[in-house]
Amino acid sequence: MNNEHHKVEQKQIQYNTNPFSLIFDAFGRAFKINQNVAITVLVGGIIIYVGNQIFSNIPDLFTAIGDSSDNKDISLGLSIASVLFSLGYIVVATIIDNLWRGFTAYAGLKNARWESTTFKESYSNATKAFWKVLGISIISGLWMFAFLLPSIFVMIVGIVLLAADQTGAGTGVLISAGILFVAGLVFSQRFWIS
Repeated sequence: MNNEHHKVEQKQIQYNTNPFSLIFDAFGRAFKINQNVAITVLVGGIIIYVGNQIFSNIPDLFTAIGDSSDNKDISLGLSIASVLFSLGYIVVATIIDNLWRGFTAYAGLKNARWESTTFKESYSNATKAFWKVLGISIISGLWMFAFLLPSIFVMIVGIVLLAADQTGAGTGVLISAGILFVAGLVFSQRFWIS
């Protein structure tokens, strides 16, 4: 019997905390494993951004044309068209946004696990999880507004106190408003992460 001691080499795990190198590594991995999906994410992100910039300004165009018109019927018609377009835009943008979130979340999960995926598989899973993603979006938004609205009121009180030369109290109230606002943002993002 041999009494040799075997050295067990423990593999040191290197933690990378640099966000830029983490993003660079993730994109490199995405283009190695899921090239078509990675290209879709990049191009789709650009298309969604440009589409939002174009379509979100159309109601302002309707309003500008209606304001410059002397005819009240045209102004009323353009106002109604602006409201209808805005409502339709909100519905379509919500659907696209939640499908996009599901698509990118599924593709990102597969990428993090070093597994390949296809466009069809990612889209299929995004449509299956549509209502879950929509629910998370709504609850996340409610968390943010639960803290955002009170922070606005507290901020107004702080400004009134500052205007009344109550600098100590006004400063404390404004700091509280900032904390409420940041808490709303943190809780809404924390809910998305979980």
